[in-house]
Amino acid sequence: MERLILVCLLFSFASCSLFGQKSYGDGDFSVNPYMGAIPLDIGAKVGLSYTPSDADFVGLPVSIGIKGEFLVQPHLGMKVDFNWIYIGYKYTRLSENTHWNPSTGEYVRTTLTENYKRTSRKIRMMVGFNFYFNRSNRYHSYSTIEIGYKNVLRRQVRNSVVSSPKMFIQYGNFGFPITARIGLGQKWFLTERLAITTEVGLGATPFHLGMEVNF
Repeated sequence: MERLILVCLLFSFASCSLFGQKSYGDGDFSVNPYMGAIPLDIGAKVGLSYTPSDADFVGLPVSIGIKGEFLVQPHLGMKVDFNWIYIGYKYTRLSENTHWNPSTGEYVRTTLTENYKRTSRKIRMMVGFNFYFNRSNRYHSYSTIEIGYKNVLRRQVRNSVVSSPKMFIQYGNFGFPITARIGLGQKWFLTERLAITTEVGLGATPFHLGMEVNF
C-alpha cells in the first residue's frame, strides 16, 4: 500500500512538471466532487431535545456533494452545487412502571423498552459565483457566494414504527426552504486538468475538501 501511495505521489509531481504550466482558462468547465465536514451534533436537531448519554450516532459524519463550474472570464466563474446530508442518533429508553395486582395483593414492577431513532436528511441545490482574486498556474484562490433550495426530511422511529414522517419544505419549526452560503476557496493544481480543492464558509457545511477535474 505504501508503495502504491508513493508511486501516485511521484506521478502527481511529474505531471505537475509536464502539464501544470497552462492556467485554467476562459470557457473551461470543471466538475468537483467533494466531502463536507459537519458538526457532530448527535441530537441533529430532530425530535425532542432529550439526548441520552448512551445514544449512538446514525448516518454519515460528512456531507456528500458535487459542484460544476463554468469560467466566464479569468476572474469570474458561475457554478451549481448539490449537497446531501444524513445524520441522527438512536438509543434505547427503559421505563419502570409499578401497578397494584389485586389477585396477589402486591405491587408488580414492569419494565418497558422503547427503541428510538431520529434522523435528519437534507438536500441542498444552489447556484452561485466564484470571484478569483489570486490566479497562477499552480494555485487559485477565490471568494464564493451561493443561494438555492433546501429540502429537509426529519423522521422519528419508535419501536420500528415511523411516528412522524413528513417532508418539511415550508416555514415553521423545521426551517426555511431557502439556503445560502458565502466562503473562501482554494485550488491546488496537480496537473493542468486536476486540482485539490478546499473551501471554508458560512451556510451548509463549513469545510469542503474535494478533487476537481477541468475540461
